[in-house]
Amino acid sequence: MNIFVFPFAYIFLLIGTLIYLLSKSFRKFIDYYFLSFSQKNPKMIAFTFACIIFLFGLFEITSGHNWGDDHAQYIAQAKAIVTGKLGFWLEQSAYTYLNSTDSSFGTIVYPWGEPLLLAPLYKLFGLNYVAFKVESVLFLSMAMYVLYFVFLELTTKKNAFILTLFCTINTGYIAYANIIYADYPCLFFVFSAILFILKYLKERTNFYGFLIGVFIFCAVCCRTLALSALAALGCMDLLFAYHVIRNHDYKDGKDFIKITLSAFVPYFVFLVLYLLLKIVLPAGDGYGSLFTMDPKAILWLITRNGVVLTEFFCNFNNLYETSEIGLLIFVGVFLVICFIGMWKQRKRDTYLVFYSIITALVLFVFNGIVGHRYLLPFFPFLLYFAYTQVGKYNLTKGLLLSIGALMILYNCYHIYLVRTHKILLDESTSPESMEMYSFVKETVKGNESVYFMRPRVLNLYTDVHALTGNANTLDEITNRVNY
Repeated sequence: MNIFVFPFAYIFLLIGTLIYLLSKSFRKFIDYYFLSFSQKNPKMIAFTFACIIFLFGLFEITSGHNWGDDHAQYIAQAKAIVTGKLGFWLEQSAYTYLNSTDSSFGTIVYPWGEPLLLAPLYKLFGLNYVAFKVESVLFLSMAMYVLYFVFLELTTKKNAFILTLFCTINTGYIAYANIIYADYPCLFFVFSAILFILKYLKERTNFYGFLIGVFIFCAVCCRTLALSALAALGCMDLLFAYHVIRNHDYKDGKDFIKITLSAFVPYFVFLVLYLLLKIVLPAGDGYGSLFTMDPKAILWLITRNGVVLTEFFCNFNNLYETSEIGLLIFVGVFLVICFIGMWKQRKRDTYLVFYSIITALVLFVFNGIVGHRYLLPFFPFLLYFAYTQVGKYNLTKGLLLSIGALMILYNCYHIYLVRTHKILLDESTSPESMEMYSFVKETVKGNESVYFMRPRVLNLYTDVHALTGNANTLDEITNRVNY
């Protein structure tokens, strides 16, 4: 039985917060150690955060994988790179996508970042899920390392320490340690890009511009949503251009051309790398069909993203359709404070305001499968804006301390469940599943096709044509397949 559910979680939070508020000696003890640790060498602190989340993630890892299906697409693309059979894989993937009546599971070609990262491991170890997951968790730990320096660009050492610590022990970030997604590599590249953008806005050098272009390219190769970081920089450059022209902030025509060309460095580097990738590897049809402008759908997406935001605040039930009303109210208050923080910090942290707004707008019209993993690069800055407004209050500090303690307990409890096999995480690689793959491979011949709930997993293990559909189109699907 999971004890980390209402009312236990709320009682724990209430007691922890009250102790911090009412006990002056306890509050002094906590504040003293937080202040002491936060003043140590920044690289050592960042490395400590990286080690903490790496260890949490490492203990979550199992040798198999769930039915997810996204992981199979990434691995299949990596396999195609290693074996040189890009044409065969592309034909298989196109067949699945074009003949399935449920296309919500993705596109013909996924962004190539994650497959390119998996390819060397596939070459060395074959289909080894442990190797793939360790690499993924390593990117997560590097992301937390960089995040600390991002916060240092924005606030004091103590605040940076508290904000990064809350993200490091957050169940929302450790949740995907046992799944092969592109989110952790993307997280590292996005945070790195934002770090250099913040430096670039203080000192506009071509070196920073080059690094921004490289890291945003790498991030977009993992998840297209990362383009919001480049779009936000574009907004900043428009403001910069307006300021330069209005104030005549240049010596002469040559100086103006130099300033203009320098501003284009990040975009030029990104564009060149993007075009080179398109030349070398096949591109898909994108995600255009998943965007919507329907007001009802947008309202549902706004609500849905609000619900999944609870994953960062002790929603241990993993309820995506509904959630505890108290937690939803808490998140609602949190978002209101975020908006107030954005407004008050709009002149000081203009880039992050643009980045947050653009990311949110994209999420509100992206009618795909909504999950809190899309919020991973976004949440720290929501937290930052909220903390700028309420971080000085003891109530806020006590609440964060209690939530953090509860998350550490839950992380340890979840690791216990994983290590003792009390929860199932390896369904697609179970002995029964492997036996089924062998049967399919022996039975299905030539161009025959199979209906299966996870067609890309079946493609990966058997190389047969597979497709899927929803319950409403079952009759239509059965006419298309042999099995």
